[in-house]
Amino acid sequence: MPSPSAFRITRRPPAGLLLGAALLGAAVPLATLGCSGEHGAADTTTNTTELAAQQEPSPQADTPLPAARTGPSTSVEADALLQRMAAAYRRAPSYLDNALYHERFVLRTEGVERETPPHVVSVLFERPNRMRIQRQVPGSGESSLAVGMVCDGERLRAFVSDCPGQLLDLEAPEGFQPTAEGIAPDRHLAAALAPVPVMNLYPQLDLLLAEEPDGPALLRDAEAEMLPPGAADGAPLERVRLRRAEGDYTLWIEPDSLLLRRLDMPTESVRDELDPERVLKSLELWIEFEQATFGARAPIDAYQMETPEGAEMVAAFEASSGRAAEQVATRPPIVDLESTSQDVSSLLDRVLQSQENSEND
Repeated sequence: MPSPSAFRITRRPPAGLLLGAALLGAAVPLATLGCSGEHGAADTTTNTTELAAQQEPSPQADTPLPAARTGPSTSVEADALLQRMAAAYRRAPSYLDNALYHERFVLRTEGVERETPPHVVSVLFERPNRMRIQRQVPGSGESSLAVGMVCDGERLRAFVSDCPGQLLDLEAPEGFQPTAEGIAPDRHLAAALAPVPVMNLYPQLDLLLAEEPDGPALLRDAEAEMLPPGAADGAPLERVRLRRAEGDYTLWIEPDSLLLRRLDMPTESVRDELDPERVLKSLELWIEFEQATFGARAPIDAYQMETPEGAEMVAAFEASSGRAAEQVATRPPIVDLESTSQDVSSLLDRVLQSQENSEND
């Protein structure tokens, strides 16, 4: 069976679904996933037993038990906190983070808890229409995926590692919407950048781009209740359980800044699709929003992308099938995971240092 993952694009998703899409009951046509024909934007299909053999057991996370607070004010308090958080994101002039998407599982045959390498996404956003997103899905060889999009308010550029040699170049949109198509104006880019509903892969963008009166998709049609407080890196966090039709989410919120620091995802509602043979004894999925910051001041070149030597500027990524696939495959890649990781780390350091210098002046 495929490796359990809410966020990776797989060659053969269970029953034709990606886990994240299945959370909302939305089928994702395999043909739309990326430029590389049969295998989509990336092939990260891995036998679970082989994966477990490659991984060292991970330590048990020190998290509080998910028991709700008692008392009639719990729901009112939770709703008020969520509304204040949503307002903080909606009013934020800019935002920066470096999110890590984790999955932890236990095989019934082993009973040992294991954790796969995290999937990394970096988001930099400035209203009304500056955006930088870089997404990295770890893997080996062709199974890895690197995708990036930048928009400086005038031009939008993007690359997808499965579309070697191609650099998307378009006029910048006037603004962005909290959907895959509303963020990425190219179907192959949208499939690689956001193959599942935005609220399950980019909840920070769901919060930042949501408009009144509907508000963020994550908070719609849900019941909220307070949980005992938690902590991350020694800092106290408020926790809210969000009950939705597809399962329970847990939001970890910084009480002063109202930044979302962690989001625990539901899994039980999709276990039949993901794990029909019940190979997994348990599965946990969560996102950690490292270095999340409101009001990040980034230089304009953080939203720009140079043209690599030999790259072909395109108005739409070219799907590769048949002879076209052979032609595309011969083009040199314009990005790799290692350089992308270094770029993200350098950008974060530069933006945060710039903000610190501004605050000290």
